[in-house]
Amino acid sequence: MRKSVFGRFWARFFSAILHIYFRIRRGTTLGVRAVVRSPTSEFLLVRHTYTPGWHFPGGIIRFRETMLDRVKMVAKSELGVKVINIKGPQKISEVISHDIKERSHFISFLFECELDNFYFDKIKGLIKKQPGKLSFFNKAPKDLLKNHLIYLEFFN
Repeated sequence: MRKSVFGRFWARFFSAILHIYFRIRRGTTLGVRAVVRSPTSEFLLVRHTYTPGWHFPGGIIRFRETMLDRVKMVAKSELGVKVINIKGPQKISEVISHDIKERSHFISFLFECELDNFYFDKIKGLIKKQPGKLSFFNKAPKDLLKNHLIYLEFFN
């Protein structure tokens, strides 16, 4: 059944009011980042179209979701893999982005993960198919996302 124009207006209006409320009410966002290591100890970084530079895979922790569940979901949704030996959080950081207005204050929990050989081979295949979106690094790339410079110690 199609909603009337009147019904769609009120649905959009209510949604806009909720967004304003949650912006005011929820000033800090909790998130996870995954340092995914290959069997050869290289780091897997991603590049998305909505932000410049390479960064560690990660995401916002959803309501009633554990940090470990979010790390596993990020690996599955962003990378298409299953991670093993999740350790952490290895680092807890407060990140404040002064140059963006929405979601600009984060508490980030960094976890170290490994790929088993099956998924390592799968990722290598994806890198060949989609160069520039995923890549393994043994040192930090020059265009690492500015907010991820706090994780440089994990490249050593």
